[in-house]
Amino acid sequence: MRVHLAAIALVLVASVAHAAAPRSLSRRFLFGVATSGYQSEGGETNTNWNAWEAAHADTLEPVGRAVDFYDRYRQDIALAAHMGLNAFRFGIEWARVEPQPGEFDAAAIDHYRRVLREVRKRHLEPLVTLNHFTWPQWLEEQARAAGAPSAWEYPPSADAFVSYVRAMVQALGKDIRYYLVFNEPNALLFSGYVFAAYPPGISGDLFAASGQRAFYRAFCTVLAAHAAAYDAIHALDADAQVSSNLALIAFHGAAGDLQDNFAVLPDWANNEFFFDALAGQAAPFKIGETCSQLYADQPLPAAAVSAGAKQDYLSFDYYYSFPQVPDVTTIGTVWVLPIYPTGLLDALRKYHARYPDVPILIPENGIGTENGMPRADGWTREAVLVQHVAEVQAAVAEGIPVLGYFHWSLTDNYEWGSYTPRFGLYRVEARTDPKLIRHPTPAVGVFRQIARHRGVTGGLLRRYPSR
Repeated sequence: MRVHLAAIALVLVASVAHAAAPRSLSRRFLFGVATSGYQSEGGETNTNWNAWEAAHADTLEPVGRAVDFYDRYRQDIALAAHMGLNAFRFGIEWARVEPQPGEFDAAAIDHYRRVLREVRKRHLEPLVTLNHFTWPQWLEEQARAAGAPSAWEYPPSADAFVSYVRAMVQALGKDIRYYLVFNEPNALLFSGYVFAAYPPGISGDLFAASGQRAFYRAFCTVLAAHAAAYDAIHALDADAQVSSNLALIAFHGAAGDLQDNFAVLPDWANNEFFFDALAGQAAPFKIGETCSQLYADQPLPAAAVSAGAKQDYLSFDYYYSFPQVPDVTTIGTVWVLPIYPTGLLDALRKYHARYPDVPILIPENGIGTENGMPRADGWTREAVLVQHVAEVQAAVAEGIPVLGYFHWSLTDNYEWGSYTPRFGLYRVEARTDPKLIRHPTPAVGVFRQIARHRGVTGGLLRRYPSR
C-alpha cells in the first residue's frame, strides 16, 4: 500500500509540475495570427456581401474601408513579426482577382503576390484562405439566370470556383505551402441556408430534415468545390498541404454527448457530418436523398473528383463550448458566449482519435468583446491566449500532432455586418478614426512572451488563470 500511495503521489507531483510549466513546443510549431480579406482589406464593391449589406442597410453597417489591410499590409505583417510569431493567415478575395467571369485582374494578382513576398520576407509561414464567406456577385447572378435560388445551389458554381483556385495556384503557389479552401463551410451553410443570417438568406426548419433541402443542395455544391479544388491544387503542387477549417460546435457538462448523437443534432450542427465528408467518409443525409437526387433537374459539376480523403490536415476553429443547447438568438452576441479552454484539449483528443492519420491545425481561436469593453464573465484576451495555448501544449505532450495555433485576429475588423464585436490583438476604431491607428492591447505582450518561450510558462499560467 505504501508503494501504491507513493506512486500516486509521484503522479500528482508530476501533474502539478506539468500545470506549472507546460512543455515547450518545437520550433516547427506555427504560432500565428489570422485575418480575412473582406473583413480587413476594405474597398470591395462587387461581392455577394456588398449586395447583402445594401439589401439590409437598415440593420447592417457597410464594410467601407474596413481596417485598410489592402494598403497597410506591410505594417500589419510587421506587427505580427514583431511579436515573434512565425506564421500569418490571410485570404485572397475572389471578386478582386476575377471581377468578371473568366477575366483575371493582373494588378490584383500582383498585389497578393506582394503580400505573400512580404510575409515570407518577415520569416512568416503563409496560411492562405481561398474563400472566406465572400464570392463575386456575378456568381450569384449566373446561378439565378439559370433558375437556381443561389450560387451554391447551382452545381456549375463549383467549376467556376475551381477555375479561380487553379489560376491562383498557378500565379502564387510557389510561395504557398498551406491552403484553406473554404473558411468554416459549416458556418457558411447553416448561417446562409438555415438561419438566414448570411447571404443568400434562406431559412429552413432548424430541426426538420424536410425543411433543409436548400442546405443539403448547397452542401453538395460546396463539398464538390472543395474536393475538386483539393485535387486541382495537388495536380499543380504535390507537396501542398490543403484543408478547409470548420467552426467547431462544442458542448461540455450535461450536454457533452450531444455532438456525438446524430439523433439529437441535425446534420447542419454536427461536426462529424462535415469532418467525415472532408475525410472521404460522407454520412447518409437525414433528408433521405443523395446529391444526385437533389440535383436531378440540374447538371452536376463537370470537375472530375478523385476518390479518397480531401484534407492533408484536419482544421477547426475553437472559440466556445456550451454547457447546454444554446439559445440560437444569442449566437451573434459573442461577448456573452461561454469561454471554456478545456474544451480545446477535449476536441483535440477526440478528433485525433477519430482521424489518427492527419495532423491538426487550429487556424482560429480568440475572444469577442463589445466595443472593447470588459466582459461580464471576467475573461480577458490575455487569459484566453494563455489558457488555450496551454491546452495545445498538453495535447502535444500527449502525442497529438498539432501543427499550429492562430489567434483571431491581428486587429479589430469587420465582423459580418458590424464593427461592435472586437477580436483584435490591436484595437482599431474603424468607425471613428480616419487614420485607423493600430493600438496594442495587453495581449500583444503576452503573445510575444508565448512566442519567445514556444508556449506558456508557469508564470503566465499563474498570472492569467482560467475563470
